[in-house]
Amino acid sequence: MDPFNPGAGLHVLRDRAMMAADRAAYPGVDSAAAKERIEYLLSRHSEDAEVATLILRTGRPEYQRAFGHT
Repeated sequence: MDPFNPGAGLHVLRDRAMMAADRAAYPGVDSAAAKERIEYLLSRHSEDAEVATLILRTGRPEYQRAFGHT
């Protein structure tokens, strides 16, 4: 993240969250529709990166082990 351009860091988080969404599996759900909805949420809530951060945190293996139901 660039301390002289804080907005650049938000784009990095959003891009990483979209990459995570592209790699994720969505059993029983239309994957294209799920990814489209995620992209919508990321674009709508990009000013504070809250959604992107949530996607990245909940996709971590540690989170899945602790709270996942798989």
